[in-house]
Amino acid sequence: VEALQLLTIDRTSSMSDIVANTSGALAGALTAVLLSTFVEGFLRTVSAAGLATVPSFFPLLIATLVLLAGKLEPFDATLDIGSLLPKVRGFLADPIQLGVPIDEGMSLLQHALFTGTLVVWLREIRIERAATVAVVVGAAVALVTEAGQLFIGTRMPGLWDAGVGITGALAGVT
Repeated sequence: VEALQLLTIDRTSSMSDIVANTSGALAGALTAVLLSTFVEGFLRTVSAAGLATVPSFFPLLIATLVLLAGKLEPFDATLDIGSLLPKVRGFLADPIQLGVPIDEGMSLLQHALFTGTLVVWLREIRIERAATVAVVVGAAVALVTEAGQLFIGTRMPGLWDAGVGITGALAGVT
C-alpha cells in the first residue's frame, strides 16, 4: 500500500507508515487468534453447560453482534488518549448530547432485538424473573456501549442515546 502511494500525486510513503501498518497488521492477526480462541472456548463452555442447546441461543448471539456493530460503527476505534479528554469535557458540558435525530430508530430496534432475544433465551434456560434480568442487562449494555463510544473517533457518547437504548431494552422485553 505504501509503494502504491508513489503512483499518486498527493501521497508520500514513509518508513514510519510502513512500521505502523506492519505493527497494526500483526496486532490484528494476534487479536484474531486470541479472539477465535476465546470464542471457541466460550462456545464449548456454554454448550457443555447446555446454554447453547436452546433454540434462542444463536438468535441472541446474532442480536448481540448486530447491537455491537451498530454501536461501534463506523469502526474508527482510537487508542489516542488525547482524544478522550475533549470528549469527556464535551460530555460534561452537555451530557444529553441531543441533536438532530439520525439513527435513534435503528438503535431502538437493535436494543429491542437484543433484549427480546435475551428474555426468550433466559426463559428457555429457566432463569427466574427472566424479564427483569433482561431489562437490567439490556439497560447496562445500553450504558456500557454508549460509554464505549469514547473510543470511537467520530462518535460522541450522550445520555440521550443511552436513554434510547434503555427504551429499546424496555420495548424488547414486551
